[in-house]
Amino acid sequence: MSKPNVYSYHDYRTFLKDWISSLQETQSDLSMRKLAEKSELAVGYLPMVLSGKRNLTVKALESLKKHLKLKTDEIAYLKYMMELNDSDSREDKLELVKKMQKFHKYGEENAKELEAYKYLTKWHYVALREMILLEDFKNDVDWIQDRLSFAVTPKDINEGLSFLLEHNFIEKTAKGKFKVKDKIIDCFDGIYRLSLGEFYKQVYALAVESIEKVPRNERLLLGHTFAVSNEAFDKISDVLNEALAKIREIEKNDSQRDRVYQVSFAAFPLTKKKG
Repeated sequence: MSKPNVYSYHDYRTFLKDWISSLQETQSDLSMRKLAEKSELAVGYLPMVLSGKRNLTVKALESLKKHLKLKTDEIAYLKYMMELNDSDSREDKLELVKKMQKFHKYGEENAKELEAYKYLTKWHYVALREMILLEDFKNDVDWIQDRLSFAVTPKDINEGLSFLLEHNFIEKTAKGKFKVKDKIIDCFDGIYRLSLGEFYKQVYALAVESIEKVPRNERLLLGHTFAVSNEAFDKISDVLNEALAKIREIEKNDSQRDRVYQVSFAAFPLTKKKG
């Protein structure tokens, strides 16, 4: 087993398991017990950390690091992973991912994750891609800025189009026009969910803003607050998924596109489970 590259991981427990296994291949006498004893840690501590029953503390990592034979920058990245995995705050997680992305080797090892993160955490990147499908689309920053319902700077528009081209979300035809390409976002599940959560945070904020900025006959914001069982919620989820599937069919069969819409269904509990 080759030594695992810390920068290709987002879960520090998975990395530590793989790293310790790789060390054991060259040090046959290196057991969990021995590693704990060398690091002056309780014998049962590491197995509990690796199984998710305990969190690895910075103090424990300091005791372990010389025996793990990790470089200074690898330890720094590992600490960010520890914070990322153990944090309950979405905002803190996003900040930690940004810090992890600053390591040069992160981009080399996580190209798909970095691409998905950049695409989904800027709502206007998604909107720009869809705007290209409009019948009257013009590759002109002033036209795009004027056509958007919400404020986006010329700099952000140019950066967005450059990103979409570079990462094959769109392409330029021989005639110099943009064309949308089929693209599947494929990345580590945790980063995808974190990025998607940030996207929805942004578009829901735009939905609130649309109440003041968009004429009532051009928007539809529906809601219903009610008491419901967990079983009934599963049925509601099925209804929403079916509705979204029907909307996608309408989108496919629409040959005259003149606006970009964001359609979202929100269903979430306002009360905790019984007991």
